[in-house]
Formats: sequence, structure tokens, C-alpha cells
Amino acid sequence: MASLQDRVLLQCGLMLPNLLVNSAMLEPFSGNNHIPDEQFKKLYSAWGKGERKMILTRNVQVDPRHLGSPVDLCVDSARISDPEYRQVWKECAQACAPGPVVMQINNPGHQTMAGEDLD
Repeated sequence: MASLQDRVLLQCGLMLPNLLVNSAMLEPFSGNNHIPDEQFKKLYSAWGKGERKMILTRNVQVDPRHLGSPVDLCVDSARISDPEYRQVWKECAQACAPGPVVMQINNPGHQTMAGEDLD
């Protein structure tokens, strides 16, 4: 039987030094612009420095037109070519170092308002 301190190889090839994982539920650290703020970076930085060797983010939306909540984070493909926008996400990834981070991308599905244009 494996212990929490044993290394584990994930099917994707990523080797984790132990089985300790931090998983976010809902942290309202995005404001109305749907990008991570300083509180988000501070929290994930603290987790990155801890003994847990993998971090699972909260749900991150992929379309700003269809959010699960008003404070959802969203990776907006329309803004990805903006260097300042990319820098915010880069800083978030760096804040989580040294451990690997798995971002849970999300589609709100039934939470999208009825009658909303779903193009």
C-alpha cells in the first residue's frame, strides 16, 4: 500500500514527489474582470511553497459570455494576444511554483441563462 509520501507517476507522465494535493473550491479572487488578482496569487503562492506537490485550481471558464458565477476566472481567447493579459496569467503560474498546477477548465452548462445565445 502506498503512503502519502510515496512518489507517484501520473498517466500523463508527470511524476509527483508525494500524493499531497491542494484543490481549490471557490475563491472569489477575480473581481469583475475575471482575471486573477493579487489575493489569488498570494493564496496559490502559499500553497506552492507548502508540502503539497500538486495544485488543482478552481473552475476556470473558457468563454466570458458563459460564466458559472460573477467572480469566475476566465481565460478569454479574444484577449490572449494582449501582452498584459498574458502576463497576469504567467504571474499566476509562477506564483504556484515549484509544484505542478492543473487548471480545471469549465463550461457552466445548465448554469448558462436560458435563451442566451450559445454561438
